[in-house]
Amino acid sequence: RTWWGGLRVAARVARRDATGAKGRTLLVALMVGLPVLAGTAGSTLLLSAVPTAQQQVQDQLGDVAQARIDAYELPGLEQNADGSSLGFQGGGEQGAPPLEDYEAQLVAALPAGTRLVRSLSGAAHVVSGDRDPGRNAGVLQLPTADIEALIPAPIAAGSLPSQTDEVLLSDAWARALGVGVGDDITVGVGEGTPVDLAVSGVLAPARSVPDVIVAEGVLWDAPETASPGVEVSPRWWVLGEDAVTWSHVQAVNALGSVVFSRAVVLDPSEVPGALVGGASIVGTAGTAALVGAVAVVALLEAVLLIGPAFAVGARRQHRQLAMLAASGAEARTLRHVVLLSGVLTALAASTAAVLTGLGLAVVVRAVAGLVNDLNPFPALRVPLWVLPLLVAMGVLVAAGAAWLPARRAARVDVVAALAGRRADPRRRRGLPVLGSVVVAAGAVASVLGAMHSWPPVLVVGVLALEVGMVAVSGSLVTLVGRFAPRLGVAGRFALRDAVRQRARTAPAVAAILAAMAGATAGIVYMASEQQHALAQYVPFGQRGTVAVAFHTQVGDRPEAEPNVLAEAAEVLRNELPVGEVAEVWSVELAATGGESEGGGSVTLGVERSDQNLCPLVEDGSAEIQRAARLDPRCNAEGANRIVWFEPSGAISTIVD
Repeated sequence: RTWWGGLRVAARVARRDATGAKGRTLLVALMVGLPVLAGTAGSTLLLSAVPTAQQQVQDQLGDVAQARIDAYELPGLEQNADGSSLGFQGGGEQGAPPLEDYEAQLVAALPAGTRLVRSLSGAAHVVSGDRDPGRNAGVLQLPTADIEALIPAPIAAGSLPSQTDEVLLSDAWARALGVGVGDDITVGVGEGTPVDLAVSGVLAPARSVPDVIVAEGVLWDAPETASPGVEVSPRWWVLGEDAVTWSHVQAVNALGSVVFSRAVVLDPSEVPGALVGGASIVGTAGTAALVGAVAVVALLEAVLLIGPAFAVGARRQHRQLAMLAASGAEARTLRHVVLLSGVLTALAASTAAVLTGLGLAVVVRAVAGLVNDLNPFPALRVPLWVLPLLVAMGVLVAAGAAWLPARRAARVDVVAALAGRRADPRRRRGLPVLGSVVVAAGAVASVLGAMHSWPPVLVVGVLALEVGMVAVSGSLVTLVGRFAPRLGVAGRFALRDAVRQRARTAPAVAAILAAMAGATAGIVYMASEQQHALAQYVPFGQRGTVAVAFHTQVGDRPEAEPNVLAEAAEVLRNELPVGEVAEVWSVELAATGGESEGGGSVTLGVERSDQNLCPLVEDGSAEIQRAARLDPRCNAEGANRIVWFEPSGAISTIVD
């Protein structure tokens, strides 16, 4: 009962002090509330930008389809719930199966009575008169009878294609081409003759909607195999009453395709926990430790920046606290007065910041919907578990900032404070020594943690540096004060006042030290990351080397398309001063033993003359190592590159 009564008294005094010192209270509220406001608005918008499971299903499957099956990849796949992450277990017959045989296998793996609808997708060059958007459009070719069931968006104008000379456009491509219902466009794919089509309808703005939808047989014939081709890839849609469950998904994965199932995405309860989601935002323990370190250091920075405000407030409360002590208040009650002043202010500021942040997120989402045809935030989603943490963080920061001034206030000299004399608490002589030791230990830990990639040690070292600098800040003020006689009148008065008001100056110095240390650490980190990226960059070739890639099957030379290589070389010669063209292609090697039939690797070695070998191969002395840094023959060693040498020994071409 006595403890509760003392706490109530301390809370009333703290509330009166907070309302009386409006400037200081507003400063603390802003410093606590602004990060909470930013965190609330940012987390809400970040979560709102991620579509819900229902929205994903609507965007990918529309209202009718039970699942979508992608083209054949490899047998023995292992996917997560929505197919965004893949693994490979192996097994099964390698090589792309014939299209019709693979479709029969898919039907057998799906629920009985379901219907499999084949679609073909690829890229096309679409123009309207003299209007060319300058980029390829994604085209989906569907059977005419199934277009209505499989389009993921409603029709905003016109109607569905009913003939082979009609086309359905997305809203974005209709505007890019400047066409509407009844206008003509030209669609060209590959080496075929461009096709003139009439726009029968325009889809409403939606996510994941194809740019162009045409009827079956308009652009492509059915491919021979079920694997993705250079120009066109097959894809299947599952229609029927029965849901495609996780067991069906696994059966199709075993055949070699990825599945996006309505039932599995909406209810992933059957999916193993490790396969429910996609890639983790924090992928490694080192990244998680780094994120945690940044968060802890940021909280410490906030504590140190807010601390001077409470120190000044406690200094001005000395007489009031002394009167409480003279009236019989315990030291604990005096601490509670200063501490609760920060806690109550932070609680009110954090609560108001959370509400304001939610309102800001609502406004940003509404404005984004007005500016964009398709709102980047599909639905307002509030991270309810984050908001209490943000409020608790604000209160914790304020409590940490007020903790040291509260302890000092509890040691106030009552008689001196009531008499109007200075009533600073007695200084602790061992604190600067302890702070110096902590700074040295923190510096050593930071260096060791950075050198050996030990995130926990690095975090502890940084925190120790921060705390140590705070501990020695008072001694730094005293040390700088000794230079007062060497300065002018204004400088002497300023330094003497700073030393005399050490209880007020030291927290401000600590805050500046912490802020500068944090800013310096951030700048050094960014510069180091940039330097590391530059050091790790490995060019695929020398300056002046151009690589042109062709999508061919493994083992096929570019001559499989007789004119492609010649045309590419001709274009390069017309645009660039080409001196030499080299062909590079992959090869298929037959299995050499029983262990290689199910997979494995084959290593190919290239014999080179002695003049083309890196000197480090034979001699690893320090002089050779220094010379090898600038030797291009050594730069290619271990870099996963193939190097051609001219008879003179100079490199002519480097290709991945």
